[in-house]
Amino acid sequence: MESSDTHVVLHFGYIARNGDVLGYYSTALPKSFLDANREDWLEYMGKVGNVPDRAMDVSWRPPVGQSRQIEMTNAIRMGRVGADAELRFYVTSIVSMIEKQRTGTGTSKPLQSQPLALLQSSLEQQQLLLLALVKYKDL
Repeated sequence: MESSDTHVVLHFGYIARNGDVLGYYSTALPKSFLDANREDWLEYMGKVGNVPDRAMDVSWRPPVGQSRQIEMTNAIRMGRVGADAELRFYVTSIVSMIEKQRTGTGTSKPLQSQPLALLQSSLEQQQLLLLALVKYKDL
């Protein structure tokens, strides 16, 4: 996880047992988005069980020399079944939000979001990631 004045960048890697990076995904989340969702994420974590005592290692970065595309995320959906969990990352146009408010379409017309990535993990990994996002100011 990296931080700038306005965003936090997350890097996810799919790493083989021998250490080879088979794939990765990077996304930037506005700090205003993290702040706005903090309480909801804490409430969610309280409902799904005990939060792990340890912190997630957020130091991993994609290998140097590979092209690094970073997508913007400003919406996250989450869920779980038993010990399996999922995070879905989306981007929603701010202009679309403004236009929807201006036209007064309210809930009659859903706001369109572009799905970006699906991260399936253990519930513990999901909790650790959410905890890191909640505590991003401590990094």
